[in-house]
Amino acid sequence: MDNFFIIIPFLVPVMVMYIVYKQYKNKRNAVEEYEKRLAWFEKNRWLRYIKTIYIDRGVVRFWSAIWYVPLLFCTILGTTGLIGHIQGMFFPPIPLKQMSKQEGVIQSIQFRKKMDDLIIFKPKNSNRTIAYSIHDIKKVSSRILHKPVQIWFTRGWSSAFSIDNIIYQIKLDEERVPIYSYNYKRRLKVNQMSLTFALNCLYIAFFSAFMIWIQNRKEKPYHRLYRLKRSKKLQKLKGEK
Repeated sequence: MDNFFIIIPFLVPVMVMYIVYKQYKNKRNAVEEYEKRLAWFEKNRWLRYIKTIYIDRGVVRFWSAIWYVPLLFCTILGTTGLIGHIQGMFFPPIPLKQMSKQEGVIQSIQFRKKMDDLIIFKPKNSNRTIAYSIHDIKKVSSRILHKPVQIWFTRGWSSAFSIDNIIYQIKLDEERVPIYSYNYKRRLKVNQMSLTFALNCLYIAFFSAFMIWIQNRKEKPYHRLYRLKRSKKLQKLKGEK
């Protein structure tokens, strides 16, 4: 045990030197990797041209930089809407008659933030339970919980990366009007409107990118000329005084 305490004064500097060496090595590797990426970037003339137009020149000029606002917003909205429409092509809206229908009791409802809500359903004359996804059921959840209902469901996207059985209509047995209704024509119209909106956003984004390119395709040092003229004007005014 005494020998261990004797070794500590020699062990600590060695550990500190090793840690410093590891940090130096990591920094050196990071610098080498950055230089490799920079060399690859410089060889690719298209990337270099895009960087020159949209970063080196486009960002520093006011009338050019202002086009980045619609470019960024419309690119995000248009891409999101287009991805949603492409997902909808795999499971397009169908009439209620083509959906599966089932009777039973809703035993529990789970409200989820980033996905559709989850319903635990017990079919009639069956002891097993089935989980179904459903969109925004919170408003009528208290009226359908632990009550006999009829549901209409089919396969669809419950989230961006999840495909489940989704409930599109719920009707209480003692009522004629569905408490959670599905409108096929309205769903088709919404899908078409979302596609139109996404395409319009992408058109605006493309036009914004085109305007930035138009304004920055050539080197125009207006800001340098302006500073030069202003300094000459100040010198002239001082000379007159």
